[in-house]
Amino acid sequence: ALPMADSMLLSGEFFRHMKPDLIVATVEVLRSKLPEADVILATPFDDPALIFELSLRLGIPFVTAQILDVVLSDDTDSSGFLQNNQLLQIQVADKTLAIAKGAIPLNARVLIFRDVLHEGIMTLGLLHLTQLSGAFAVGVAVLIEKGYLGGRNRVAVAAPGIEIQSLVVLAKSEGRVILEKRHIQLLDPAQHLQRKFV
Repeated sequence: ALPMADSMLLSGEFFRHMKPDLIVATVEVLRSKLPEADVILATPFDDPALIFELSLRLGIPFVTAQILDVVLSDDTDSSGFLQNNQLLQIQVADKTLAIAKGAIPLNARVLIFRDVLHEGIMTLGLLHLTQLSGAFAVGVAVLIEKGYLGGRNRVAVAAPGIEIQSLVVLAKSEGRVILEKRHIQLLDPAQHLQRKFV
Protein backbone atom coordinates (compact mmCIF):
# COMPACT_ATOMS: atom_id res chain seq x y z
CA ALA A 1 0.00 0.00 0.00
CA LEU A 2 3.03 2.31 0.26
CA PRO A 3 2.65 3.88 -3.23
CA MET A 4 -0.90 4.85 -2.17
CA ALA A 5 0.21 6.26 1.19
CA ASP A 6 -0.06 9.90 0.10
CA SER A 7 -3.71 9.66 -0.93
CA MET A 8 -4.54 7.48 2.09
CA LEU A 9 -3.06 10.02 4.48
CA LEU A 10 -4.77 12.96 2.79
CA SER A 11 -8.14 11.22 2.97
CA GLY A 12 -7.65 10.21 6.61
CA GLU A 13 -8.38 6.58 5.78
CA PHE A 14 -4.99 5.40 7.05
CA PHE A 15 -5.81 6.12 10.69
CA ARG A 16 -9.28 4.62 10.38
CA HIS A 17 -7.59 1.29 9.68
CA MET A 18 -5.33 1.41 12.74
CA LYS A 19 -6.43 -1.27 15.18
CA PRO A 20 -6.34 -0.53 18.93
CA ASP A 21 -3.30 -2.76 19.55
CA LEU A 22 -1.38 -0.97 16.78
CA ILE A 23 -2.29 2.42 18.26
CA VAL A 24 -1.02 1.28 21.68
CA ALA A 25 2.21 -0.16 20.24
CA THR A 26 2.85 2.92 18.11
CA VAL A 27 2.27 5.36 20.95
CA GLU A 28 4.46 3.30 23.28
CA VAL A 29 7.40 3.51 20.86
CA LEU A 30 6.82 7.23 20.30
CA ARG A 31 6.52 7.89 24.05
CA SER A 32 9.98 6.52 24.71
CA LYS A 33 11.54 9.12 22.40
CA LEU A 34 9.86 12.25 23.77
CA PRO A 35 11.09 14.96 26.14
CA GLU A 36 9.30 15.52 29.44
CA ALA A 37 6.26 17.75 29.10
CA ASP A 38 3.34 19.06 31.15
CA VAL A 39 0.67 19.18 28.44
CA ILE A 40 0.05 17.99 24.87
CA LEU A 41 -1.26 20.46 22.27
CA ALA A 42 -2.85 19.21 19.04
CA THR A 43 -5.30 20.29 16.34
CA PRO A 44 -8.77 18.96 15.54
CA PHE A 45 -7.23 17.40 12.43
CA ASP A 46 -5.13 15.04 14.56
CA ASP A 47 -6.46 11.60 15.43
CA PRO A 48 -8.18 11.76 18.84
CA ALA A 49 -7.49 8.10 19.64
CA LEU A 50 -3.75 8.67 19.22
CA ILE A 51 -3.81 11.88 21.29
CA PHE A 52 -5.81 10.24 24.06
CA GLU A 53 -3.53 7.20 24.18
CA LEU A 54 -0.41 9.39 24.26
CA SER A 55 -1.95 11.48 27.04
CA LEU A 56 -2.66 8.34 29.08
CA ARG A 57 0.82 6.89 28.52
CA LEU A 58 2.59 10.14 29.42
CA GLY A 59 0.24 10.87 32.33
CA ILE A 60 -0.36 14.46 31.22
CA PRO A 61 -3.45 16.31 29.95
CA PHE A 62 -4.01 17.38 26.36
CA VAL A 63 -5.50 20.48 24.79
CA THR A 64 -7.02 20.44 21.32
CA ALA A 65 -6.98 23.80 19.56
CA GLN A 66 -10.19 24.61 17.72
CA ILE A 67 -10.76 25.91 14.22
CA LEU A 68 -13.15 28.84 14.47
CA ASP A 69 -15.58 29.57 11.69
CA VAL A 70 -15.12 33.33 11.81
CA VAL A 71 -17.22 35.55 9.56
CA LEU A 72 -16.49 39.27 9.49
CA SER A 73 -19.33 40.91 11.41
CA ASP A 74 -20.09 42.95 14.51
CA ASP A 75 -18.73 40.00 16.52
CA THR A 76 -15.21 40.41 15.09
CA ASP A 77 -12.51 42.98 15.68
CA SER A 78 -10.41 44.77 13.07
CA SER A 79 -8.08 41.78 12.72
CA GLY A 80 -10.99 39.45 11.96
CA PHE A 81 -10.86 37.61 15.30
CA LEU A 82 -13.89 37.00 17.47
CA GLN A 83 -14.30 39.65 20.15
CA ASN A 84 -13.82 37.21 22.96
CA ASN A 85 -11.23 38.02 25.61
CA GLN A 86 -11.38 34.42 26.85
CA LEU A 87 -9.73 33.10 23.68
CA LEU A 88 -6.20 33.12 22.33
CA GLN A 89 -6.53 33.30 18.53
CA ILE A 90 -4.13 33.23 15.60
CA GLN A 91 -4.57 33.17 11.86
CA VAL A 92 -3.17 30.07 10.14
CA ALA A 93 -3.51 30.29 6.35
CA ASP A 94 -7.26 30.86 5.89
CA LYS A 95 -8.25 29.46 9.29
CA THR A 96 -8.53 30.89 12.79
CA LEU A 97 -6.94 28.60 15.35
CA ALA A 98 -7.90 29.15 19.00
CA ILE A 99 -7.61 27.84 22.54
CA ALA A 100 -9.15 29.12 25.76
CA LYS A 101 -7.00 31.41 27.88
CA GLY A 102 -5.60 29.39 30.74
CA ALA A 103 -5.99 26.06 28.91
CA ILE A 104 -2.20 25.84 28.94
CA PRO A 105 -0.66 26.93 32.26
CA LEU A 106 2.00 29.66 32.35
CA ASN A 107 5.53 28.31 31.87
CA ALA A 108 4.20 24.84 31.03
CA ARG A 109 6.34 22.53 28.92
CA VAL A 110 4.25 21.81 25.83
CA LEU A 111 4.56 18.79 23.58
CA ILE A 112 3.00 19.44 20.18
CA PHE A 113 1.44 16.38 18.60
CA ARG A 114 0.76 15.88 14.89
CA ASP A 115 -0.34 12.56 13.46
CA VAL A 116 0.95 13.76 10.08
CA LEU A 117 3.47 16.55 9.48
CA HIS A 118 2.79 18.12 6.06
CA GLU A 119 4.17 21.60 5.24
CA GLY A 120 4.33 22.50 8.93
CA ILE A 121 1.83 25.40 8.76
CA MET A 122 -0.51 24.06 11.46
CA THR A 123 2.46 23.03 13.59
CA LEU A 124 3.77 26.59 13.41
CA GLY A 125 0.31 27.78 14.48
CA LEU A 126 0.45 25.51 17.53
CA LEU A 127 3.91 26.86 18.38
CA HIS A 128 2.52 30.39 18.20
CA LEU A 129 -0.44 29.50 20.45
CA THR A 130 2.03 27.99 22.92
CA GLN A 131 3.95 31.27 23.04
CA LEU A 132 0.73 33.30 23.43
CA SER A 133 -0.12 31.10 26.42
CA GLY A 134 3.12 32.06 28.16
CA ALA A 135 4.33 28.47 27.84
CA PHE A 136 7.15 26.95 25.80
CA ALA A 137 7.33 24.03 23.39
CA VAL A 138 9.77 21.26 24.29
CA GLY A 139 9.18 19.10 21.24
CA VAL A 140 7.03 17.96 18.37
CA ALA A 141 5.81 14.36 18.25
CA VAL A 142 4.90 13.13 14.77
CA LEU A 143 3.57 9.77 13.71
CA ILE A 144 4.14 10.18 9.96
CA GLU A 145 6.27 12.92 8.43
CA LYS A 146 5.95 13.75 4.75
CA GLY A 147 9.58 14.71 4.46
CA TYR A 148 9.24 15.86 0.87
CA LEU A 149 6.93 18.75 1.87
CA GLY A 150 9.51 20.57 4.00
CA GLY A 151 7.56 20.83 7.25
CA ARG A 152 10.52 19.88 9.44
CA ASN A 153 12.65 22.68 7.96
CA ARG A 154 9.93 25.31 8.44
CA VAL A 155 9.47 24.32 12.07
CA ALA A 156 13.24 24.24 12.68
CA VAL A 157 13.65 27.76 11.26
CA ALA A 158 10.78 29.13 13.40
CA ALA A 159 11.85 27.28 16.56
CA PRO A 160 15.60 26.57 16.42
CA GLY A 161 16.65 23.65 18.56
CA ILE A 162 13.17 22.20 19.01
CA GLU A 163 13.16 18.41 19.02
CA ILE A 164 11.04 16.79 16.30
CA GLN A 165 10.47 13.04 16.69
CA SER A 166 8.89 11.24 13.73
CA LEU A 167 8.24 7.51 13.74
CA VAL A 168 7.95 7.25 9.96
CA VAL A 169 9.39 9.60 7.33
CA LEU A 170 8.09 9.42 3.78
CA ALA A 171 10.02 10.69 0.77
CA LYS A 172 9.35 10.88 -2.96
CA SER A 173 11.32 9.16 -5.67
CA GLU A 174 10.40 9.42 -9.34
CA GLY A 175 6.94 10.68 -8.40
CA ARG A 176 6.21 7.81 -5.99
CA VAL A 177 5.97 7.98 -2.22
CA ILE A 178 8.63 5.80 -0.60
CA LEU A 179 9.56 4.93 2.97
CA GLU A 180 12.68 6.90 3.81
CA LYS A 181 13.05 6.19 7.51
CA ARG A 182 11.28 4.11 10.10
CA HIS A 183 11.68 4.24 13.87
CA ILE A 184 9.18 1.54 14.76
CA GLN A 185 9.56 -2.19 14.25
CA LEU A 186 6.18 -3.84 13.81
CA LEU A 187 5.54 -7.53 14.36
CA ASP A 188 5.45 -9.64 11.23
CA PRO A 189 2.00 -11.12 10.40
CA ALA A 190 2.86 -14.60 11.71
CA GLN A 191 3.95 -13.24 15.09
CA HIS A 192 0.90 -10.97 15.19
CA LEU A 193 -1.50 -13.87 14.59
CA GLN A 194 0.30 -16.09 17.07
CA ARG A 195 0.20 -13.40 19.75
CA LYS A 196 -3.44 -12.61 19.06
CA PHE A 197 -4.79 -16.15 19.20
CA VAL A 198 -2.57 -17.86 21.78
